[in-house]
Amino acid sequence: MLLLVLISNVQDAFPVQVFLQSWQHAQGQFSVLREIVSSPSSLLNLNDGSHRQIIRNTDLEFLTEKSKVFAARCMNEQCNSLDLLQGIVDLVDVQAEAHAILLLNRLIQKEPEILCLGLSSIKVCQLTLH
Repeated sequence: MLLLVLISNVQDAFPVQVFLQSWQHAQGQFSVLREIVSSPSSLLNLNDGSHRQIIRNTDLEFLTEKSKVFAARCMNEQCNSLDLLQGIVDLVDVQAEAHAILLLNRLIQKEPEILCLGLSSIKVCQLTLH
């Protein structure tokens, strides 16, 4: 369903930010975030400049040529979105830790370097320890 909506709105900017904000129904948000993580950037591009990115174009000027090639490839991945990563981590705050762990494990397998950089850049979760 989400993919059909995204495909039909190619000409118009789709308000994907709605999916990255906190929802009352964590299971529903998890399902949407899982689809976003799995979708190719040709279908839904979270790195089009309207969202916060982990690796930005301005970062490339400080890298070696070998690192630039790697970073440029990573920039096109969905997980380069700081907003997406923040949305996943926010699931922990709404008692959906198991869902957040599933998505983070998927990202660890896919792009561990971007995940590490992203986690060091986002707002820290406010967890209460019992």
